[in-house]
Amino acid sequence: MRVLYCKFCEYTCQLMNGRRTLVGLFDDIRINHVPIDHPPFFLCVEMEFDPSEAGRKMDLLCLLMDEDGRELFRINAQGQVPHSTHHGFSRVQFPFPIPGLRIERQGIYRLDLIYNDAKIGEERLPVQVVVGPAESNPA
Repeated sequence: MRVLYCKFCEYTCQLMNGRRTLVGLFDDIRINHVPIDHPPFFLCVEMEFDPSEAGRKMDLLCLLMDEDGRELFRINAQGQVPHSTHHGFSRVQFPFPIPGLRIERQGIYRLDLIYNDAKIGEERLPVQVVVGPAESNPA
């Protein structure tokens, strides 16, 4: 088993030809104040499995935490590793909808990927408060 990608995006869908589309990929969050309620988004994970893993238990946990280890969300997918239709590797895509996120402060947030009780990866999500250009007052 290996993780092919783990990405945050604004939207994802599967096209009629079976391909997945990720729209509005982002690697950080820039906001103008805290606290703030971030709008809904998606976490997309794709994993690849060896043929020998087909039929085994599959339990993926995604856990987002702030710098103090406070949990912001926890999502889980369970099932069995599918059999490949081509007698090769099988790929599984996990599009997790995140209904929104309350961000209390800036910092480096961490997403842990845990597969069958073992940490298999992590993704960083920096959150930064930025000051935009001053608004002008109309005359």
